[in-house]
Amino acid sequence: MKTRYNGYKGRDIKAKASCNIIKKKKLNVFFLESFAIDKEVGWRVSYGQLQNVSHDQMIGHGLDYILKDFQNFGGRERTEKSEIEKMSNSEYRKFNRDHYFVGVGIDNQNTLRINPMHKCRGGHVSKEGEEIYIQLPCSNEEFYNKLMEAFEKCE
Repeated sequence: MKTRYNGYKGRDIKAKASCNIIKKKKLNVFFLESFAIDKEVGWRVSYGQLQNVSHDQMIGHGLDYILKDFQNFGGRERTEKSEIEKMSNSEYRKFNRDHYFVGVGIDNQNTLRINPMHKCRGGHVSKEGEEIYIQLPCSNEEFYNKLMEAFEKCE
């Protein structure tokens, strides 16, 4: 099964909760892409449907959505391809062209890592040194500001 994202290239991703936040390039429209562990191969893979998140929701509750997603990470059982994986190659290329991607992971109980993603051979990778770290607890507004800082690096 083809995995289109490798936001944490070279890092141990097997047990780390993570997700992608996807932003439409010309609008403040967001999607949350969840991940699950593929038990056959042992790494994280895209999971389920993309969740629409409005600009106001991202400002007021973005961190809450991320932390809830992380709580569900370990219990997810992948039974079918994700919405991203169901896209045809041409649909995916258009989606990829029209959106920015940021990976969000939890390094430990108190630190979030936000990785701006860059296009690479049909997928996305993060560049070393671009990570943004946030100590928890923090406010939704602080998370949103750091997230937008990461999206600026995607350009």
